[in-house]
Amino acid sequence: MTMDPVHERVVRHQVTPAERLSQQLRNVVSVAGRLVGFVVLVTPLLLTAILTLDIQVRAFDLVFTSLFGIRPSEWLSWGRVILGLVPLLAILYARRFGGREASRGIILSWFMVAMFVLFELSVLSSVIEAGDFPGSKFIIAVVAGAMSGQLVAVAFYDIVRGGGQWWRAPLYSALLGYFVSALLYFPIAYFGSGVAWMHWLVADLFIMVLMGLIFLPFYAFFRKSLRPQGGYGGR
Repeated sequence: MTMDPVHERVVRHQVTPAERLSQQLRNVVSVAGRLVGFVVLVTPLLLTAILTLDIQVRAFDLVFTSLFGIRPSEWLSWGRVILGLVPLLAILYARRFGGREASRGIILSWFMVAMFVLFELSVLSSVIEAGDFPGSKFIIAVVAGAMSGQLVAVAFYDIVRGGGQWWRAPLYSALLGYFVSALLYFPIAYFGSGVAWMHWLVADLFIMVLMGLIFLPFYAFFRKSLRPQGGYGGR
């Protein structure tokens, strides 16, 4: 018994140019809204980090002095610790929406920070003295190290996620980001200064490894609520 050809016919809806344009506009608005949310979250963190770069963290001095004769408070500030939180937030964002979008959010956040700093400098230019701000070498070291580390972390996360144990992608990407950040920050900021910056670099990486390990329980907690969208790997 043969089936009526009419019943075998599949009616497909033809997408009109207007519908296609409408869908693209909705996608653009959706992405823009997510990026605005990310920037609103990250920009205050970056500004706080910049404002606290001269506030020392002494919590590790006792352990490192007794074991290695190094005082982390000589280089470790609350600003550097806060900067170390940004790649972790970006990794969580990249899990849901991809590394490319997370990278855009990082760049936009730093752009907003630059605009804010330039605005403040223009407002306070009449009362600013020469010693009120760190030198350009130190500023370049902080920005280049932090921004590069953040971008590398989310890019590497996009490459390694979705395979192996769940903890490997967030941990390895965070550690690589910290390594790149330290590898740029310490030589640029301290080369030729006469301080033991190589020892500082190693000790700083040890502290950042602790931050990466502490991050894993938080990543595990958010895994289910931040399931990747279609096209992005990860479990």
